[in-house]
Amino acid sequence: MLSVATQQGDFIFQGSAVDNVQELVTFIRERREAFPVDEFWISHEDAYPCLSLLTNGEYANLNYYLNETGNMWQSLGDLDKEITFLAAGIEWPAPADTVIPFETAIGCVEEFCHTLSRPTGIEWQEL
Repeated sequence: MLSVATQQGDFIFQGSAVDNVQELVTFIRERREAFPVDEFWISHEDAYPCLSLLTNGEYANLNYYLNETGNMWQSLGDLDKEITFLAAGIEWPAPADTVIPFETAIGCVEEFCHTLSRPTGIEWQEL
């Protein structure tokens, strides 16, 4: 089971792990078409670990939360401009070095869903 929280509500994906991941990726891609600036909180049955995905068109920002006691990391990228995302419904101008391409973020979402670990496809900074 995968659980996804968005500003428009919570969604549950049940079934096999592979089917869930593909359904989740399709869901994120379709929502990006309707809501280019969006926020997703992705977890399994427990609240932690979880992955937060912020999107703005072709850009993304990821945060990985291992637990509720403060073990968290943020994506590192090499973009040369600041991108504004919505975080908890509030506009947040992300520093350029935390922004990654949307497609790279999708790969990280897929890896997280299979392993529940911090994805290895990007660099991270501890917060």
